[in-house]
Amino acid sequence: MIQTLIAIVLLTVMLQHASAQDLYVGSNSSGESTNFSSGTNSYINTYVGYSSTSSNNSLTIGNTNTLLTNSGDVYLGYMGPSNSMVISNGATVSDSNGWIGYSNTASGNSAQVSDSNSLWSNAADMTVGGDGSGNSLVVSNGGQVAVTGVSNGAVIGLNAGSSNNSVLVTGAGSTMTNESDLIVGFRGGVNMLVISNGGTVAVDGNNYGTVIGLSNEANNNSIVVTGTNANGNASTLTNTQDLYVGYSGLSNSLAISGGAQVANFNGFIGYSNIASGN
Repeated sequence: MIQTLIAIVLLTVMLQHASAQDLYVGSNSSGESTNFSSGTNSYINTYVGYSSTSSNNSLTIGNTNTLLTNSGDVYLGYMGPSNSMVISNGATVSDSNGWIGYSNTASGNSAQVSDSNSLWSNAADMTVGGDGSGNSLVVSNGGQVAVTGVSNGAVIGLNAGSSNNSVLVTGAGSTMTNESDLIVGFRGGVNMLVISNGGTVAVDGNNYGTVIGLSNEANNNSIVVTGTNANGNASTLTNTQDLYVGYSGLSNSLAISGGAQVANFNGFIGYSNIASGN
C-alpha cells in the first residue's frame, strides 16, 4: 500500500514537471509576437528575445483577469535587442525575478505597464539593465510594479557595462513599490529614474534604502522627481530607510522640482571617502 502511494506521488510529480514549460517569444528569430488576452497562462520562465539575433519580438498581456504567471523569471531581452512587453487594461504578470536587458548584447529592450490595476509583480528582484544598455521600463496611467523580495530589490544598471537604462513612473495612480532596496547604478553608470506627473515610488529598504551610485564604478546616475498631476497631487519618492546620493560613486544626482516631494530617514550626499562630485 505504501509503495503504491509513493508510486502515485512520484508519478504526479513527474507529470507536473513534464507539463511545465518555458515560453519563448523569438527563440532564434525576430519579429515574433504573442498576445494573451484572457485566462491564466502558466510557465516556468518567459523569454522575449532569447538569442543574440532575436530582436523586435513582442509580448502583450491585456485585459482584466488575464494572468501570465511564472514560477521562475521573466527575461525581456535575454540576449536579444529591441524586444518589448506591454501589460495593459488590468492584466497581471507575476514572476520570481524580472529582467529587462539581461546580457551584454540585450540592449534597447522595453516594458510598459499601463492602466489601472495592471500589475507586474516580482517576488524577488527586478533589474533594468543586467549587463545590457539602453533598456527601459515605463509605468503610466495607473499601472503598478511591485518588487517584494529581500535581496537587491529594484536595480537600474546592475553591472559595470550596463549604462543608459531608465525607469519612468508617471501619472496619477502609477506606482512602483519596493519591499527591499532601490538602486540606480549598482555598478553601471548613466542610469536614470524619473518620477513625474504625480507618480509614486515607495521604498521600504532591506539594507540600504535608496541609493544613486552604489559602487565606485557607478557614476553619473540620477533620480529626477518632478511635478504634480492634474489634481495637484505631488510626484513622490518615499523611503522608510535612508537615501544616498553617491554611496561610493562619483557625480550622481538627485533633482526635486515643481512641487514634488522626497522623504527618507537619513539623507547622505557623498557617503564614502571616494564619493565625490555628487
